[in-house]
Amino acid sequence: MNIEVRAVRATGSPAIWLLHVIWSPAAEHSAALGLMLDAALAYLIMGEACLAQNKFEEAERHFAAGYAIRVARSDRRGQAQTLSLQGASAYRQQDYARARTLLQQALAILRDIGDVVNQTTALEVLGTIQRNLGQPTEAEACFLESMAIARRLGDHDAYCAALDSKAALSYLIGNMDQAGREFTECLGLCQQNGDYRRACFCLEGLAMLALADGQRERAATLFGAAEAGRARLQAPLPPSESDVYTRAVADLAASWPDADARERAWRSGAEMSISAAIALGLDGRYSSSA
Repeated sequence: MNIEVRAVRATGSPAIWLLHVIWSPAAEHSAALGLMLDAALAYLIMGEACLAQNKFEEAERHFAAGYAIRVARSDRRGQAQTLSLQGASAYRQQDYARARTLLQQALAILRDIGDVVNQTTALEVLGTIQRNLGQPTEAEACFLESMAIARRLGDHDAYCAALDSKAALSYLIGNMDQAGREFTECLGLCQQNGDYRRACFCLEGLAMLALADGQRERAATLFGAAEAGRARLQAPLPPSESDVYTRAVADLAASWPDADARERAWRSGAEMSISAAIALGLDGRYSSSA
C-alpha cells in the first residue's frame, strides 16, 4: 500500500506546512488529487512543523532522515535546504557554534550551485546567529543581503523574516528609532501576508520599545497580546529569544510595581483579537502617520 502526501501551507503560518496523508492502494495514479511528495521532502516538512513548536528532538530526527536521502541522491540543493533547517534548530536551542557551521555549509552549497532563492533564508538565520554571538556588523551584512535578494525576487515572506531579525539587532545595539521603524514596517507586512506568528515577534519588539520609552501600559498590553497570540497559534517563543524577553518582562514589573494595574493592561492585550493587536502595534510613534 502506498501513501499519498499532500502539503498545504498553513494559514497565517508561512513557515509551517500541514501534511494530509491519504492511504491509497494506487497512489501513483492519483497525482491529480494532490501534490505527491517524495520521502525526503516529507521529512523536511514534518521537521519544519516540529521546529515551529520547539519539538527539537523530533525535528532533528526528521531532518537527519531527509538529509541522508538527499546525500544518497547527490541532491545538493536539498542538502543545503536541510542544513539550513538543522542550523535553525541548533540556533533555537542556543547551540550557536553548531548553528553557524551548518548555515555556512548550506550557504556555500547554495552559492556554488547558484541557488539565489534559498540564500535568503540561510543568510537571515546566519545573521541571527552572528547577532547572538555578539557580531553585529557581520549580522547586519547578512540581513541586508537577505533583504536585497528577497526584494529583487519579490519574496515578501523572506524579506519580512530578515527585516524582523534586523529590527531585533537594531534594538539590541540601542538604535531604538531604527528598531521601531523596522518592527512597524514588518508588522504591517505581517498584516498584509497573514503571517500572525511573525507578528507576535513584532508585537514583542514594539512592547520592549514602548517600555524603553516609558509607556508601561502600552508595553504590558502588547506583551499580553503577543503571549495570547502565541498560545492560539501554538507557536511558543524559542529558547534562543527567551533571555531578552524575560529581562524585558522583569524590567516592566520593576518599573511598574502596581501589579493590579499591570495585570489589567496585560489581560486587556490578551483579550484582543490578533487583528486588533496588530492595529494597536501599528498605531504608535513609529507609524508612518505618526
